[in-house]
Amino acid sequence: MDDITKENTQWLFMLTSSQKPEDRHIYDIVFGITILLKKGIPINNISLVMDDDSLRIRNIFFPLLGQNTVIHNYDKLPSLLASLNRRYIMIIVTGHGSIEGIDARLPIKPYQFLYTIKQYANASTVLLFLGQCYAGIFDHLEIQKEQKRDGTYTPEIIIIGATKIAVSMSTPVEYGDISWYANILLVAFFRWIDQPYDIDGDSKYSITDAFKFIAYHTNGVSHQIEKQQYSKILQHLEQYKRLKEIPYDKLSLDEHITKEAFEGSLPRGFIPQEPWILNPLLALKINVGL
Repeated sequence: MDDITKENTQWLFMLTSSQKPEDRHIYDIVFGITILLKKGIPINNISLVMDDDSLRIRNIFFPLLGQNTVIHNYDKLPSLLASLNRRYIMIIVTGHGSIEGIDARLPIKPYQFLYTIKQYANASTVLLFLGQCYAGIFDHLEIQKEQKRDGTYTPEIIIIGATKIAVSMSTPVEYGDISWYANILLVAFFRWIDQPYDIDGDSKYSITDAFKFIAYHTNGVSHQIEKQQYSKILQHLEQYKRLKEIPYDKLSLDEHITKEAFEGSLPRGFIPQEPWILNPLLALKINVGL
C-alpha cells in the first residue's frame, strides 16, 4: 500500500462538546498541529471540526494555521469528508466520552459516526484515533469495505482507541511555552509521528509500530500515576492514623478537613489503560513516510 506522506493525507482534528471545549482538549490539538507543521505538513492538509468558532478559539488556531482557516461544525462533517479527496484521512478525536458516545450537543454514537465516515469519506483508507473516555464502545464493530448504492466502495477503516470501556487518563505535559493536562494517547501518537520508532524491527514505520508505541507509553505513564498516588498516601499515612483514633466529635474543623481530604484521595483501584486497535493487519501494511 502507499505510504502516508505529506501530500496524500488529510489530518482532521475533532473536538465536540455539550459545553464549551476545555482548554486541555484544545491544547491536545495545538500540540498535534505543531508537530505536523514541524514535519512539513501543508496547512491545507489540516482540518478542524469543533462546535465552537468563537474569538477565543480563533485566537488560538489562526496564528498556527492562518486567518483563512475554516472551523467546521460537526454537522458539516459529511460535506468536509466528501470534499477532501485524499489517499488517507486521519481523524483524531479528543474531548470527553461516555457510554452514550462522544460528548457533543447530541452524543455521537459509534454506528452514526462510522456510517458518516463510510458514506462520505473521499479516501481509500480512514484512520480513526479516539482519545476520549470509553473509546471501547467503538470496538467490535463492522468496519469492512462495502459497496455503496452508487457502485463505489466505502473506505478501509482502522480504529485505535485510548482505552476500553473505562476512563482515559490525562497527564501534565509541557511543550514549548504551554503546559496542560494532556490526553496520553494523543501525546504518545504525535511524539511517535515526530520521532518514529521501528518497534517490530522490519525497517519500516508502520501504523502498527505507532499503536505499540502508544500502548507502551500509555501504560508507562499510567503506572507512574499509580506510584505517585501511593507516594502521596504514604506521606500522610501517620497523620491520618492519628486522626482516625480521635473521636469524630473531638476533631477540630481543620482536622476534619484533613481527614476527609485524605480519604477522598485514596485510589479506587488502579485503572489500567488498555489501548486497542481494530483492523491490525491493515495497519501493518501502512507505513508513515513523513
